[in-house]
Formats: sequence, structure tokens, C-alpha cells
Amino acid sequence: MGQKTAHFPGELSMTQPTTFKPGPILTDLLQSNRVLNLSPLHLMRVIMISVFVVELAIMMTLEPLYFDRDAQFLEILVEGTVDAALLSIFVFPIVYYYAFKPLVEVIGRYQRTEKALDTANNFLEIVFASLTDGVLVVNKSDHQILSCNRTAEKLLGFPQNELRGQNISILLESDSDNRQLLFAEIDASLSQGNIFRAELELSPRKELHYTAEITVNRVESESETSSLQLYVVRDISERIKSQEQLQLQTTALEAAANGIMITDHKGLIEWVNPALTDMTGYTFEALIGQDASIFNSRQHESETFSTMWQTIQDGKVWEGELVNLRQDGSVYIENQTIAPVRNKQQEITHYIAIKQDITERKQAEIQMERHNQELVMLSQLGQSVVSSLELPQIFCDVIEQVMPLVEAECLSIILREQNQLTYVAADGLEAGQLLGKQIPLQDGVPGEVMRTGSVVHVAEEDGRFNITNVCPCNPQSLIAVPLALGQNRLGLIQATHRQPHAFDDESIRTLTAAANWAAIAISHANQLEEIRHRLNETATLSAINQSLNETLDLDNILQLIADSTPKLLTQADGVVIHLLDENETYLTPAIWSGQAENDLSSLFLELNDELVEEVFRTGKLISLSDVSQTPHAAIFSPGDAPASLIIVPLQSGRHQLGTIIVQNQTKTHVFTAQDERLLLRLADSAAVAINTARLYQSERSQRQQAEYLARTAVALSQSLEMDEVLQTIIKLAMEMVDSVGTAVFLLRNNEIYRTQFSQPDQQNDQLPNALQKLINREDLSSLPPLKLIMETGKPVLITDTDSTEAKLNHTAQPAYVAAPLRITDDTSGFLMVQSDTPGTFNRTTMRQLELLASQASLAVQNALLFNDLGEILQKEQSTRAQLVQAQKLSAMGRMVASVAHELNNPLQTIKNCLFLIQQDLPQETETQSFLEMGLSETNRLTNLVLQLRDVYRPSGSNTQQPVSLPDIVGQVHLILREHLKQNNISHSFATGTEPLWVLGDANQLKQVVINICLNAIDAMSPDGGELSIVPVMNEAEVGLAIQDTGMGIAEEDKEKLFEPFFTKKDNGSGLGLAICYDIMQKHGGHIAVESTSGEGATFTIWLPTLPE
Repeated sequence: MGQKTAHFPGELSMTQPTTFKPGPILTDLLQSNRVLNLSPLHLMRVIMISVFVVELAIMMTLEPLYFDRDAQFLEILVEGTVDAALLSIFVFPIVYYYAFKPLVEVIGRYQRTEKALDTANNFLEIVFASLTDGVLVVNKSDHQILSCNRTAEKLLGFPQNELRGQNISILLESDSDNRQLLFAEIDASLSQGNIFRAELELSPRKELHYTAEITVNRVESESETSSLQLYVVRDISERIKSQEQLQLQTTALEAAANGIMITDHKGLIEWVNPALTDMTGYTFEALIGQDASIFNSRQHESETFSTMWQTIQDGKVWEGELVNLRQDGSVYIENQTIAPVRNKQQEITHYIAIKQDITERKQAEIQMERHNQELVMLSQLGQSVVSSLELPQIFCDVIEQVMPLVEAECLSIILREQNQLTYVAADGLEAGQLLGKQIPLQDGVPGEVMRTGSVVHVAEEDGRFNITNVCPCNPQSLIAVPLALGQNRLGLIQATHRQPHAFDDESIRTLTAAANWAAIAISHANQLEEIRHRLNETATLSAINQSLNETLDLDNILQLIADSTPKLLTQADGVVIHLLDENETYLTPAIWSGQAENDLSSLFLELNDELVEEVFRTGKLISLSDVSQTPHAAIFSPGDAPASLIIVPLQSGRHQLGTIIVQNQTKTHVFTAQDERLLLRLADSAAVAINTARLYQSERSQRQQAEYLARTAVALSQSLEMDEVLQTIIKLAMEMVDSVGTAVFLLRNNEIYRTQFSQPDQQNDQLPNALQKLINREDLSSLPPLKLIMETGKPVLITDTDSTEAKLNHTAQPAYVAAPLRITDDTSGFLMVQSDTPGTFNRTTMRQLELLASQASLAVQNALLFNDLGEILQKEQSTRAQLVQAQKLSAMGRMVASVAHELNNPLQTIKNCLFLIQQDLPQETETQSFLEMGLSETNRLTNLVLQLRDVYRPSGSNTQQPVSLPDIVGQVHLILREHLKQNNISHSFATGTEPLWVLGDANQLKQVVINICLNAIDAMSPDGGELSIVPVMNEAEVGLAIQDTGMGIAEEDKEKLFEPFFTKKDNGSGLGLAICYDIMQKHGGHIAVESTSGEGATFTIWLPTLPE
């Protein structure tokens, strides 16, 4: 490596061996002690006093010897002092001139030299510490570090106090062989008077690794060669990265598509990339060293190059176009950019020129210049188009600007609307016949453009398209350009002419450019229209919601919804709102618009209809763009089916309320996705309002019914005489309903055995006849009202379609309501009400009659019981003693059950506490035996309490409700899990994936499962075992299989399992399974037992499946 002669600030220059040569004066001063640091004034005083003292001593010595030997000391002192003073006055100038003055000059020079040395030493220390290179002073003999600067401390990863005394070789090279080789090379280089340089990979510490440049020099003095060496360590990792980056940039320059040329400040070429050689035809070697004017084609004035040189010499970038010459003599046009390169002294050293061959581009520009006029007109078109957001104005501007450019005889704009194309604007020949015309989306030339998104150019009739049918003017040539914005095809622009080959490529280009502008403008206008429409929708929906929230009357709400729907969906000409009937069987029209009265029959929909079923099943909107093409057209009367239809569910949460049907009677495909979205939003608001109104009406109705029920109960409880009870029932019914006639019929074996009319003197034969038709009908299934009464016990409405009097008088046909008087499942009679007024029997009236019938049935039953009481009085006397005894036993049973229940809770607490204490105490203690004794006696007492409690358990309410068997299993698990743990029984209580609903009393069913589980636990005691409960089902029943691994049941004992007081347990009562059997019988179920002696038992409780 060559030695450097220039360095950056902070770098250490070691181009020559370091030599230290001090001067002679400085050497003497450094080797001697320092002179006292006295100022000249102080020194002069010291000298004067010293001279005076010396002279005084001399005069006092000579005076007694030579002048006055008898003189006293005081006289001698005075005379000596005077003589010394006079002598000092004469002697001091001589001392000052020959001794003091030279000494002062020497001291001054010494002080100045010392200060200069201190300054130089401080400067050297600062420079030494601030060097960016690490510097180490090393003893040559043992290679130990004597001193180093802070940079060396950072580079080597050790503090200075640790570096001093270390061997430099350990830090530079870990391998001993390489270390010896390295020192041999260093010594050889230094012995020849050279500086040693090398690049090494240093890793003085595990976490420190970098590439360094090591420079070693010797330290010399004037007298002899020193044994010191100076090591300079420089981290060159960044420099290597820079070199690699420079190589990468050089490679990128060589691979650049543009030609790049580098020259010196005189314009001589130093480097070119391959792109430039390809551009000019010269080789790399042929260009290096040549003047940049080698490419001069002599087609430019000299002022051009003068200006260029003046610009770049001023340090600015020059850019321009030049016509240059290739090696083969051909010319080309290049776009050239020349930038000056400066050094650190801001002197221009090089120029970089970037050249791009733009010959083809210039030729294209010349070609484009020819179309400048067309571009100007298109620009004006673009400005006029984008300045308007109204579609009619946009269409007018496009046609006005484009039609003269393409020289078309007819120009039309066609936009996509749903699945059709519509001529929205046209001008030229026969344009009036085109406006508003609609064609299918896939037909003809427009269909081809919309399908492919490409331009269609028909220069003449070629058989591909029948263009003569495109326009009434019978065109022979045509251009159709898509109006597209990205992938969205809005429509097309179509230009026609009656002459073949009327359009060329320029026409296509012009029309394409115009179509691009028009597509942007149409899109902006559509967005504006969409914004306006949504704002209007939001305002309308807000007003609707506000109106819906202002009323709780259901009829007003429905009317408001029906009136608001056409405002949102302008294409709708009919709206029907259906609500579910009470039985959730039919969708009845609650309100409608746009339908004739004679079409009302088509408005009633059954839930099993496919369309309604799909809406309710999915909970989603269904849109039928063309009803006639769907299977759902069959639900409408012939000729009454609408053309388009949307049906949307009204649902609140998961509860279905009804539907909204919006239709257009004449047009297909009229409803858009936006209409569907609006209808969904309206349906959500409507469902909330309808549900709120229903809740309000339900609450008010329930309050009224409760008040009426209370009044009815009071009225009917006033008497137990049958006549008075029947009169009260009829009176209450007549107060409730504006009726023609009212009667109560009491039945026994489907025969009327007692009748009470509202007017006994004017008996109404129509009421008995209507009732006889019901009760004497052999085929009940053919008469839905009676079947409905028998199944549900609810009143039904019966219309007399055979009324001859009504037909002759043209009056309304009479209607009857038959309300059954039911006690449990037995119908004891009917309350019949007749009305000739249409609409009398509405939902509220029917509900009130049902409540009256339920109260009346109790009153009639009480009256019947009261009447039968006298007949059975004698029997009562004979059995009274038995009844009293039974009541005593029952009371005793209730008391025993109550006491057992009260004892059971503390017993369970005591047992649990004893168990927890037993778990916390060590096993080998005397207390454990007492705890086990206490637990044993507590368990025995608990079993006794359970048996006493089961002797009498109230049957609970007779009302049965839907019960989930998995829920029963979960509750049983919570109750028994601690008991199972205490008896060392592992268990598996599966709940299954389905709810398994049954109809019953949850507490009684839970009692059955608990009793069977407790028997299973007793069967597995004391060794423990496994208990499992698994849900089971078949076609008509569901149940729970309870399986244990106990001792099993003997074959001869299976028939006696459910008999009272049968037990095999020493302390059992024999009532548990008997009670379970009784409960299952009341629920319409049964218990199946499978067991083999010694192999465990499986008890399966089966219950009827809850109907849907």
C-alpha cells in the first residue's frame, strides 16, 4: 500500500518514522532544577539587600582592624552602615549591569520556554485524546502496551487501565502461529525504514468484531534507536461497506438504461456505461480519453455550446436537447443533463452527463403536433364536462364538442340501467326516435362493448353485426366506445354514418378520449345524485322514525308505514303489510294500498307457502325482479300477479311479526339494490314500532282483562244455585258483546240436558241448531271449529253460510261464537253468542269470552257440585270417620315431611363440616375414629330423614310447562356431586347437544332422577363405583338412562320394584320408587329397568316429546 500524504482532521499521519529531537537549552533546562519563580523586582530587592549585607559585614570587619581599634560596637555599626550604604550606591549599578540584567533575561527566556512547553504538551494531549484512530505505545521487546488513547479503549473494548501492561498480540491475533508471523512482518518492514500496514479482522471481545487497518511505526530519538513502537488502529468496516456500496452503484450505473458519461473538468472522457456505447456505437476503449465533442454533429450553433459550458462551469446543471453523431455517421436526438462534481474545496473536478435517446419520442411529438387542434378541443371538452354535475348538461356538452370532431351524422350516449341499456341522449339524424329507447344488455354492438369493454369499429357491413338496425338512419359505418371508469362500465358512446369507412383511427382516438372525460363526469354526477338521494332518504327515514315514536296506536303505525313506503320506493304502486295471526298459521293483511277490494282474498298468505317460509326461515329480504318467471306466481289470483315484488320480514329479535310486500304491477326489474336497502331499514324501524305498540296494547288488554276477571269472579261467586249462576253468565256476556242472542248449554254425553237463554220467553232456535251441528257431527275432522274447540278449549267463530233469511233480505249473515265451558280436559257445556253485526267478534272480544267461559265453567262446576252435595250427604256421613282419620294421617304425614325437611338441611351442613374436618386432620389420629363414627351416624340419620320426607311429598302445581331434560341433569349434578364424592363414586352426567324438551313439572321430574340416583349410590356403597346419566330418544319419546355398577337386581324382584313398602335395604322405607312411578304416570311416561344380578342396573325414564 502507498503511504498517504493527506489526512482528514483527527487522523494520525505516519508517513515517516516519528523522531523526537529537543534543543540544547531546553535540554539543560529540563535536566536541571527549576529556578525560583521570582519576579525581576523581587530579585532586584534580594540582590540589593545581599550586597548591602555583604558590604556591611566587610566594613564592620575592617573598621576595628585598620581604622579605629578602640571604637565601640555601636560606633562601628553606624559607621559601617554609612560606609556600606555609600559603597552600595557605587557598587549596585555595576552588579545590575554585569550580573542582574543577564540573569533576568535568562529567567525570562526560561519562563517563556516552560510556558510554550506546557502549551504544546496540553495541545498534544488534546490531540492524542481526540484522535479518531486508536493509538497505542508498545514496548518492542515484550510487546506490552505502555499507553493508549480513548479511541483505542473503544476499539479494543477494554478500559485504559486494563490495556496497559497487556500484550498487544493477544488483541490483534489469537492464533500463536499467526501472531509470530505478524510480528515478523512488522519487524521486517520497520527494519527497512518502512511503515507496516495491514488489514485484520479484530475480535478482542466476543461481542466486538470488525475489520481494522493496523499501522505500526517506530519511535526514534537523536541519540539512539528507541525500543518503543507506535500502533495505530483504525476501524475500516464502514469504509469497506462504502466500497461495496460504490461497487453496487457502479454496477447500477453500468446497468442503467440511459447513457452515462463522466469527464474531467476539461471535458475529457474518463468513463462511460454500456448504454452509452450502445447508443453511439463506440466501444468503451475508443471513448476513454477522447474529448466529449466527439459526438458533435455540427448541427448546432457555437453559442449553444458556449452557453452550456458557461452554465456548468458556474456550477449549475445544464439540461437540453442535442442532435449528436454516432460512430456510423447517423444522427440521433438525445436529451442530455450535465451536472458538475465538486471536491471539498468546492472546485469542479468532473462532469457527469446523462443521455437519453429521444429520437422516437421527438418523431412522436412531431406526429402529435399535427393533432394539436384536436387536443385543444378535447381540453375544452374536458373543462366543460367536469365543470358540471348535472347529467343533461354533461350529455349536451359531450355531443356538442365531439360530434364535429368525428364528423358523425348521429351521436348517441347509451347508459346501463339495471339489466338494460337506455339511449339517454342523441343528436343528428333520427335522434328523436332513439331517445328513451331500451335494448337488452347483451344485444348487438352495445352488448359487445359492455361485455368486452373494448372499442367496436365497423367500417362497413361485414356480417359481424347488423348495424343498419342500430339507428333508424341505416348507417354503414359505426364506432362504439365504452364509458368505463376502472372496471365499472357505465355505458357507451356510439357514432354512426351513412357512408362506409367514414371513421378512421383518429376518430376512434378522439371518441375514446371524449368517452374517458364523459365517464368521469357521469360518475361524478351519479355520485352527486347518490348523495342527494341518500340525504333525502335519511331525512325521510328520520321523519318516519320520529312519527313512529310519537304514537302507540297500532293502526296509526301501520297506516304511517304504508304511506311512507311509496315515498322511499318511488317505483312501488302497491304495499301490503301482513301480520301473523294469533295461531301463527296465516299472514293476514293488516293494511294495504294499491289493491282493489275484490282482490283481498289474494292478500292472505299461509305460512307453509314457499315464499313466506323462505322469508321466515332465513330472516332475509327476497326480491322477485320478474314474478312471472318464478314459481311464486301461483300464490296470486290469475291475472293479479305483480310484475316485480319485494318481501321483507318484520322481526323483533328472533320473533317474527309479519312482512312488508312492495310491488309494481306493470314493470319488471324496477327495484334496485338501493330500494332493497331502504326497505330493510324501514322494516327494522317498523318492527320496533309494531312490537312496542303490541306490548302497549297487550299490557292494556291484560290490565282490562284482569279487572274484568276480578269483577266476573266476584259476580259468579255470589251464589251456588244453578239458575242464578246461568243468569249471571248470560248477563255478563250481554254486557260484553252487542249480541242478538245469548245462551248457555250444559252437556252430558254430548247431549244437551240444560239450557238457559237470555230471553226465556223468546227462545232463539238458531243457537241450539248451531250447537247441534257441532256436537252431533260424526266426522269431527271435517268440521275444523269443533276440532279446534276440543283440542285447545278456545272459543271459535262460526259463520252461518246457509242462512236463507239473510240471503232473502240481503242482510249480513249471522255469526256465532261457541266458547266451551271446560274443567281440565272435560267440556261440560258451551256459551253461545250470536251477532248479526260484522266485525263484532274481534280478537279482544274473543279473548274476553274465553275468560268469561273459564270463570263460568268454574261457577257451573261449583253449582253442580253444590247440587250433587245433597245426594252424597248420606255417603259422606258414613265415610266421615274414615275421612277424618285420613286427614289426621295426612296432617301427620305433612308434619313428618315438614320436620324431615327442616332436619335435613342442618344434617347436610353437619355432615359436610365433619367431612371437611376429616379431610384436614391426619389419618392416624384418635379423632379420626370419632369423626368416622359421627359421619356414619349422620349418614344414617340423613337416610332416615329422606325416607320420612318421601312418605308424604306434595304433588305441587298441576300446571305443566316445557322442561329441558339437560337442565334437570345439571341441577341434579349440583345437588349430588358432594354426596358422590363422599361415597367414592365417579360420575358422568351428559347433557347432550339438543335441549330434549318435555311437558311436565320440573321439581317432580328432578325428584324422580334424584331418587333413582340415590338408590344407585346405595347399591354401590361402600365400595363405590361409576354412575352415568345419558340422554336417549326415539321417534315419540325422550328420556334419561341412569346406569350404575352396583349389585344389580334379581329377576324375581323386578316386578315388585314399584310396589309401596317393597325394599331390600335394611333401613329403607320402600316408598322411593313407588313415588317415582306415580310421578311418571302423571306425566304420561314410564320407567324401564334393565339389570342382571351382580352387574349393575340401568333405569330409563321415558317421557312424551314436547310437540312443536
